[in-house]
Amino acid sequence: MKQFLKNVFEICRSLFYSIVSVISVVLLSRYSGVKTIKKLRRERVGDRCIILGNGPSLSPVLKLHTKEICQYDTICVNMFCASESFNIIKPKYYILTDPGFFSTDETNHRISLMKRKLVSCISSVNWDMIIFIPVNFYNKTWTSQFANNRYIRIYPYNSTAIIGKDSLRNFFLRNNLGMPRSNNVLCAALMLMLNLGYKELYLLGADHNWLSSFRVSNDNKIYIDVPHFNGIDRTIINSKLSDWLVTQYVVFKGHEEISIYANSINAHVFNATEGSLVDSYVRKTLFSHECD
Repeated sequence: MKQFLKNVFEICRSLFYSIVSVISVVLLSRYSGVKTIKKLRRERVGDRCIILGNGPSLSPVLKLHTKEICQYDTICVNMFCASESFNIIKPKYYILTDPGFFSTDETNHRISLMKRKLVSCISSVNWDMIIFIPVNFYNKTWTSQFANNRYIRIYPYNSTAIIGKDSLRNFFLRNNLGMPRSNNVLCAALMLMLNLGYKELYLLGADHNWLSSFRVSNDNKIYIDVPHFNGIDRTIINSKLSDWLVTQYVVFKGHEEISIYANSINAHVFNATEGSLVDSYVRKTLFSHECD
């Protein structure tokens, strides 16, 4: 009886999530985010790409294997443009998801500095580069910052959170109508590259090890040190620990859903990150002696 009730509950929950996803797509997704991927898919030449996260493990890889990385189509995210390696690797794609990059609030000094640095670094690009941003942040005010750079093209993508049954979720993902519920930029990068038609995707710098770097102070505030290859961000989390841990569950669950989707389209995602906590993809060493 208990097993029967559990099965009924799972069916009802899956149905509810599927209905929520359908409504979300109708209300939030845009055709501009669909035609973008279809158009760019026809431009793709190779089948292999490297996605560079900003985890600390990326630092020794960049020191030893920058030339090898340059032989692949490369995707960078967030503030990688502020590193010295940016102008050497010359990424083909650049992905932004953090709302801070698109905020109009100038009272937050940290976010304002980050935005100015981003615009300054990307404006100096002198090679062809495509920037993907969520469709809800795509507007002339933001894109006009790079209007004078003929090398840069900016396209929107649908970031609507898709949940529910695997078959329905994969249908929406395959048609560029949304993303797994995770708001992590690497999940967005993986989905975009899968839908562009890449068949071998390698993850570097995807440490995701921030679970080992947080603490709760005596006044019950959560402090987390997020390590990057070029430094550490110390952040105060304005939520309860239980709520924050749920967001981390969503990130790792997002990777699981991407793995399921990749298998459904006969693509392969390899985690080439030394010491990564992401367990959803096959581990594969991309470069030999990367930790020497």
